[in-house]
Amino acid sequence: MDRFSGGSLRIIKISQEGNRIEVHVPALGCAGEVVVYNAVPKGKVTVNGKKAVERIDKEKRTVGVEIEKGMEQKVVIEK
Repeated sequence: MDRFSGGSLRIIKISQEGNRIEVHVPALGCAGEVVVYNAVPKGKVTVNGKKAVERIDKEKRTVGVEIEKGMEQKVVIEK
């Protein structure tokens, strides 16, 4: 639930095809971070088709990407 948008339910969808992971984030009432586990990228990380500033933790095998408030976003991780 998005408590910053009146408590409405928001669904984040994730899919994987081969070495490509896509995370679809609906417009949210605040900025935040999407963290994907077991997804250390070997290729590009993008948000809405543009290179993202990612935070990679190789020890924990995670990648984090900041998302903006108020807009639908598609995060793509090529691992």
